[in-house]
Amino acid sequence: MRKHAMFSLMLWLTTVPLPAQDHPAETVLSSLLREAAAEAAARVASSSIVLRIVPDHAPVMVMQVFSEELLSRGVAVSTIARDKSQILDVDIREMKSATAKSDNSSYLRNTTVLLGALLRDEAAGRLHWSHEFNLSHIDTLGRAPGQAYTDWLRKRPGFWDTFFEPVLVTATAVIIMVLLFTVRGSS
Repeated sequence: MRKHAMFSLMLWLTTVPLPAQDHPAETVLSSLLREAAAEAAARVASSSIVLRIVPDHAPVMVMQVFSEELLSRGVAVSTIARDKSQILDVDIREMKSATAKSDNSSYLRNTTVLLGALLRDEAAGRLHWSHEFNLSHIDTLGRAPGQAYTDWLRKRPGFWDTFFEPVLVTATAVIIMVLLFTVRGSS
């Protein structure tokens, strides 16, 4: 009788819907990049390679994922070109994550990555392999996300944009006001 009760409980647990697994957007993005990195790393025939990521302000995660895949295959990674080097250019064209509320109490997140990879031999002046990757992943979130839309390639504001520019504009306005009332009061 006890075995039957345990079996019934286990059967019931398999029919109960589990809550959605909320993976951080960075984890989803990393797994998408890993697909492209694994294919690109499989094409590398030399023992060392120069890895270039475009644009320069792409998330560090891109360099990290591609480097990990290359290193796991025994390929030394460099960012400085030497003579007779193989070069892997990774052109990140789009990296976005968008979330929308679904019909029930969950949220749908669509993460997309569009990138081009180009493997060339600098010394021989020939192209070994090129491919464009259009990767996407849709998952369900159990709770509202922090941001509904993230463009991973959007330049983050620098120190000038966040501090100096507002201070400069405010200081200029104060100086104009002081000069306006000083000149006006002296005549």
